[in-house]
Amino acid sequence: MHRVLAVNEPICYEQPLNERSRMLLRLEYVFQQIDRYRSGDSPWDSRQCLEGLLDLFNLIGRNEIKVELLKELDRHTTTLTRLKDTPGVDTQALEGFLSRLEQITSGVHGTDNLQFDEVRKNELLNAVRQRSTIPGGSCSFDLPALHHWLNHSFRERQRDLDGWLRPFQPLQEAVLLLLRLIRSSAVPSEEVARE
Repeated sequence: MHRVLAVNEPICYEQPLNERSRMLLRLEYVFQQIDRYRSGDSPWDSRQCLEGLLDLFNLIGRNEIKVELLKELDRHTTTLTRLKDTPGVDTQALEGFLSRLEQITSGVHGTDNLQFDEVRKNELLNAVRQRSTIPGGSCSFDLPALHHWLNHSFRERQRDLDGWLRPFQPLQEAVLLLLRLIRSSAVPSEEVARE
């Protein structure tokens, strides 16, 4: 279902000022794409989910994502820990949030490059990745293995997608939490675009 915006309905644009924020927003975008198509039961949904997974490989392969996420999580943990002794702070809520930060940090620490490599070495995913650079390269006659996989039942495709995406879950949780922290501390400004 698509949402049509009225002419006077506001649109939110985010303007990241550093490369780390850009990385987080790119990862969030890819995770949103994956989540959107992962629950769809058509072969086209599964195909789009695979495209998101390949984008995730490319983003993670180019950057030291785990290190960057851990630095950012540590920075926020340090900042929030300092608030414990500040008068008027809801210490119970703060402790709960710090506990959640610690869980997510542990999850990111627990990710292993070997898990990512296992997914990267998957024969089907490698074939799709190699052919995806060619316009229309993932059609049935170029990638019969993909065509065969797409004709599996939704439950089978879902099981495979869940397995391939499982190693990325701690990274997704970290990205969502960090962006929530950044967004909640930002001061939005209203601007009017003129034609």
